[in-house]
Amino acid sequence: MENMKKLMRVLLIVLGIFCIITVIFSITARDQWWIRIFDYPRLQISLLSLGTLILSCIFLEWKKARIKIFLLILMLAVLYQGYILHPYYLPIQPVVPDRELTEPERAFSVLVSNILMENKEVRAYLDLVAKLRPDIVLVMEPDDWWTEQLAPLRKIYAHHVEQPQDNHYGMNLYSRFPLRNVKIHYFEHTGTPSIQALVQLPSKDEIIFYGTHPRPPLPENSVSAADKELIKIAKRVKSAESPVVVAGDFNDVTWSYTVEKFQDISNLRDIRVGRGFYNTFDARSLILRLPIDHIFISPGIGLVHLENPVRYTSDHMALFVQLIIDDSVK
Repeated sequence: MENMKKLMRVLLIVLGIFCIITVIFSITARDQWWIRIFDYPRLQISLLSLGTLILSCIFLEWKKARIKIFLLILMLAVLYQGYILHPYYLPIQPVVPDRELTEPERAFSVLVSNILMENKEVRAYLDLVAKLRPDIVLVMEPDDWWTEQLAPLRKIYAHHVEQPQDNHYGMNLYSRFPLRNVKIHYFEHTGTPSIQALVQLPSKDEIIFYGTHPRPPLPENSVSAADKELIKIAKRVKSAESPVVVAGDFNDVTWSYTVEKFQDISNLRDIRVGRGFYNTFDARSLILRLPIDHIFISPGIGLVHLENPVRYTSDHMALFVQLIIDDSVK
């Protein structure tokens, strides 16, 4: 029994140190992938930290000075994690205001979906599009085979841009509304395209749409290159004269240093703030769920409806939102 108690104490101290170290790593915001990766499961680590803190208060000899210091640092780690995450679990004022569908001709809906290149269940995805009936469909990871299978969308969406690739970074854009000034950017020469287009709504309002899919922080990828892709888009958006939507699989969580910097530069707003986490990856896991698919919008756009992430047959869940041009949104 005594050995079990000792093992419990050792385990709690090891877990506590791990939770503390992950906070230190997330604050450093370095370019090494093995440091940046700890920024992703912040929700899971914060829950682990809280549980470890509670159990440590029960089982550790907290009257000892070194244990008191340990518990104090662990408590600060828990509070820090809670502070970073609070915009997504507390009912605070959303940064993107809710709006009624008063002017349908100024409204538009967007479906963001990483279909997973190896996924062959095309019918499930086409059924999803038919059910949601979005005005703009952003498809990530299509190769030539997927693009051919998505041919039925061309009949529904007369305006489209297709950039299939066999490296998991292809991108197709389908729109009910006219697309002008279409450009395909390779900002950092990493084989990851971003699509830029001017979308003309029935009201004659125009929005600038960016679809992007930077690489994740993994040993084979350049973390700084992925960061630079987002920052280059942010700088372009900052000077835009029309309302802007930037959407895609960012391969980064909404509370990360890079995404926050992207928002600061671009002045775009996160539709999640004040509403919830809306985790989209990994759809196959009940524990490791992360919000890495995003839709950011500029002032001048309000939110009509945000659907809970929709599961189909990919490792990502689809993100669907209905927006409206509203000059009163500042």
